[in-house]
Amino acid sequence: MKLSWHKLGLPDGRGGTLPDLKTYFGDDWNVLSKYFLPTSRRATSIKCPSPGGNNCPRKVVEHSYHDIVAVCGNSPKECEPVRLTRQDLIIHELNINKILSDLGDFLRVKGMTPVQFMPQAWELGTYVGHDRSCVSVYVSISTEPERLQETAISLIVQREKPFFLLVPSRDLCPVQLIHTIENTSAYLVGLDDLHGEQDTTEEADLLGKYFCQAHPVMEEENIFRLEKENWRVVFRGRPYTIRQSVGMQYITHLIQRAYDDEPEIHVSDLFYLVHKKPPIQDTSLNRMSREQLSELGLDVSGLGEGLDFMTQEGKQWVRRQVSELERFMEEAEAEGNTNEALRLREVKENLEDHIQKTLGLSGKVRKSSDPNERMRKAVSKSIRHTLKKLGGSDGDELAIYLHDHLDTGLFCSFRKDPNISWKIIKK
Repeated sequence: MKLSWHKLGLPDGRGGTLPDLKTYFGDDWNVLSKYFLPTSRRATSIKCPSPGGNNCPRKVVEHSYHDIVAVCGNSPKECEPVRLTRQDLIIHELNINKILSDLGDFLRVKGMTPVQFMPQAWELGTYVGHDRSCVSVYVSISTEPERLQETAISLIVQREKPFFLLVPSRDLCPVQLIHTIENTSAYLVGLDDLHGEQDTTEEADLLGKYFCQAHPVMEEENIFRLEKENWRVVFRGRPYTIRQSVGMQYITHLIQRAYDDEPEIHVSDLFYLVHKKPPIQDTSLNRMSREQLSELGLDVSGLGEGLDFMTQEGKQWVRRQVSELERFMEEAEAEGNTNEALRLREVKENLEDHIQKTLGLSGKVRKSSDPNERMRKAVSKSIRHTLKKLGGSDGDELAIYLHDHLDTGLFCSFRKDPNISWKIIKK
């Protein structure tokens, strides 16, 4: 579509009689003619076609149905009347949606009918990059720098980034505006500037050039790279783009811990790392390892199944421990060993605190609906949702790999693969 797009942005380029439009667009008219539709309106004046007339307006006078002339508006008259037909006077208007739809097909932009969101500005559709990331494409046919700047600022503030903004020519945009757009991970493309890049088959991925400059194919084999609001991922040589989310934060935290050789993490601590605020939780339990919880009779494996948070055997064991601690504490006080008595009292109070938080008011074992279990469910749900969006339900390779290597529950971890290493990069 080698067109003079800057002409379409001017009033003369969006409507007029056929003779005027042919003169205005010149060689472009052969391509543009199919985008102009006749209206029910007729011109009351035309531009002077006489040599030296300087296109000054000529008044249209109808003497009869078949006798129509355009007379010179100067006094005294300088040009002879021009005979016209009714066909010469029909106003044709640009079908902007049709030409933008064809532009979208030409530039490999898919997904929607152009939607106007500002004067002389439309949302064209979505461009899919080489790494499968989706970028919204917008176009403005305005030739006014102020209007282009208003459109660009509106997109930066209100729309998702990155995005493409297509304008008639980059030369129409103030330098400061060009810098502002490029600093916000957006792409400013001049439609007139694409002329020299279009090949003869008109099959080139013209927007791909701009996208690849900002998103080169990464050389690392397996990597998570956070770029503003998206993760750029390469797994076994295949690129992915995943939008930042709570689930992605959980996943990348667990992968990073695994490659930093850190142990599994309690679900409440993982929750805190992502949300940056202490959750409502049983903090005394969170300080204990899986083995320590098992020694106290806390059923870790049953949490995801709505089972008892403490087994009956564990409940009896803890109460025996409390009785023994009371006896040891009394002996220490009798011997005058105050420090030992205080230490034993603190251990006893911790165990009693466990019992109070683990059992209901009636003394019955609580089910797994405690704060830790709610956080476990929230974390697991976020991770499952992320894997599903990534393609887990469709059998996507990366989603399946992550699902097989992530352990979620009261304790969470990522099991390292001896044959695959990961890098986590956050800009």
